[in-house]
Amino acid sequence: MLINVLGPMSLHAGEETCAISSRQVRTLLAVLALSPGRVLSTDWLVAALWDDEAVGNSRNALQAAVTRLRRQLKGFGGTLPLLRTSYGGYVLDVAPLDVDAFQFGAMVDRAQTLRQDDPAEALRLTHAALALWRGPALEGVSDLAALRAEQARLEEGRIGALEMSVELRLDLMDARTVLHDLRHLVEIHTDRERLGELLMVALYRNGQQREALDVFNRIRQRLRQEFGIDPGRGLRLLQSAILSQDPTLERRGGLEALRRLSTPAALGTAP
Repeated sequence: MLINVLGPMSLHAGEETCAISSRQVRTLLAVLALSPGRVLSTDWLVAALWDDEAVGNSRNALQAAVTRLRRQLKGFGGTLPLLRTSYGGYVLDVAPLDVDAFQFGAMVDRAQTLRQDDPAEALRLTHAALALWRGPALEGVSDLAALRAEQARLEEGRIGALEMSVELRLDLMDARTVLHDLRHLVEIHTDRERLGELLMVALYRNGQQREALDVFNRIRQRLRQEFGIDPGRGLRLLQSAILSQDPTLERRGGLEALRRLSTPAALGTAP
């Protein structure tokens, strides 16, 4: 059985997927699935499910949600008691990799480890990790206070994986094959300087030096207008490298090499 939180909450086994219609049951499954094997107290679960709303007989209401969730889990998990009562609370007795969010994190971590020695396998892993996403994380329950931070953390991980995927493609493929996706991502995620860096490198490698510098100028203008700040060290160093036609930019891993040069330690400055 796989518990899906990277999109609408659901259960999946074999070829069968079961959606969860009740908001309380969805929320209960979400908070338990994000802490597999860990006991969550009754009081904490009540606060999570009803977001500090006044609910009469809240413990009875929680018990009703637990009963409904157990019924759905039993249909996918056989006779095993996946949701157990333990020490004044409840625990979802599943392995972390039975939850798609943990599968995603494991694949991204493995890709990060392999990206230097085996970039093709790293790219395959990032694509597989991103394919687990079926919509916004914790869709239908992420507006609750108990899950907002988790939703933001998962979304940050997704964008990070997208950035790694694009950077790996840029090193393994012709820059032209990446430009369309990069332009789209930069338009959507205007606050991600790393995506701007990748677009600049892709344009430069495609023989569009002026357009690469235009990207830098647009980012700088937006940052100054909206926040009163200049681009970070990485973008500024990349602009200088493009102006000087640094051969590092043409090499696999060249952008990462420039990033290392932009760290405070490499520059001999304080963070």
